[in-house]
Amino acid sequence: MTNYIFNWRFVLLISPVFFLAVKSWTNAVVMITSVMAMVYLARHPALPNTQPAPSVFGSDRWVIAALAMPLFAVCMGQLLRWEFYPPNFDAPLRLALCIPIFMALRRGWLASKNPAEPSLTVQWTLTMLPIAMLVTLPFFHFTSSAFGNQKGTYFVDPLTFASYTLLFSLLSLAALTHFWNDINKPHRLLSILGIVVGMYMSVTTNSRSGWINLPFFLLLWTFILLKPKWGLAKSLIPLLGIVVLTGVVLSFKPALIDKFALAVHEIQSYQWNEMNPDNSVGMRISFYRFAYFYFLQSPFAGWGDLGWMKLMNSPELMVYASEFARDFAKNGFHNEIVTSTIRSGIWGLVASVLFFAVPVYRALRGLNIQDHTTKYHSFVILVFIIHLFATGMTTEVTNLVFLCSFIGISLSVLLSEQVRHMRL
Repeated sequence: MTNYIFNWRFVLLISPVFFLAVKSWTNAVVMITSVMAMVYLARHPALPNTQPAPSVFGSDRWVIAALAMPLFAVCMGQLLRWEFYPPNFDAPLRLALCIPIFMALRRGWLASKNPAEPSLTVQWTLTMLPIAMLVTLPFFHFTSSAFGNQKGTYFVDPLTFASYTLLFSLLSLAALTHFWNDINKPHRLLSILGIVVGMYMSVTTNSRSGWINLPFFLLLWTFILLKPKWGLAKSLIPLLGIVVLTGVVLSFKPALIDKFALAVHEIQSYQWNEMNPDNSVGMRISFYRFAYFYFLQSPFAGWGDLGWMKLMNSPELMVYASEFARDFAKNGFHNEIVTSTIRSGIWGLVASVLFFAVPVYRALRGLNIQDHTTKYHSFVILVFIIHLFATGMTTEVTNLVFLCSFIGISLSVLLSEQVRHMRL
């Protein structure tokens, strides 16, 4: 039994390492781990002495609902439209497959027998994410696919790649500063290298996806992790250093700065009752307006992927959007909540709200608990979900199978360990 626990715990431990480097890696981890979790649950029925202790974070059923609702939304939308389109089930099914993993972990599956062993959350952020960045670097350079002036790896698009390399770098930075006195010099060097490489890759993609989360991260990092240890004055020093360093890095990438400046200009020049040019930000604003119009026409059944196109030439839309912009929405509405709502109606909206709200609620509850372990786990959850939300404002974050697999397994581990490692 010890070897059994160790082996599957090790699989979860290294699951982030090849996330951006090896196609289908995370999908395979979820499929296999989900089966093993179901085996564990079958062998350990929910007897009174095996039930998770009551939690100040609320019922675990909310987490299960957040992981299950995207699949339910697709089912309801297709049922009400009398439509069956199997590809829409692929990604949300991966989130649902992570429910047994969460339940098994909450019931004690893969719990370490050594109380001194760090949680998977700590080991991920302190060791595995820096290693993941170093492993991904050669794939980024030698297998990258160009998308105009942007690039990712051979199976990861630039928006996704930029977002997750940035997220991994930020979480690694938080872990490095939080556990600085607990790790040796080689370990510190590993973390620093991982952070630098991750930031380098994120900037080099020439994509701004996820970067809106940076100021939120810096504030959370400063006031939740640094201030309690160093005091306000000292904690502001690394914050200022990061701001200056970010400015220096961006100065070597004028194209990225131009993208931010162009985005501001396009927002300011957007016309609400006149025809708009077909530019990046302007079209995204129009997509939101399209979505509101389409939702009102079919609030319960939704439209699936392309059903809304029968309304794309409505006079209400032709006033402010060109035919190109109205048609281009078939490539996606470039927003997580909007896309889910259009595809599955009110069910998709509820699914998206639960997906973000449940982790945020549990993270905020954990930050109010006077325990360093719980605070750190809650901090990681909050940064993770806010980053997904920020990225989801400009692109879909759960539209691809491998993304849902990674997000599902990450939330299963993070949310289960937040409760299991709580010491009151």
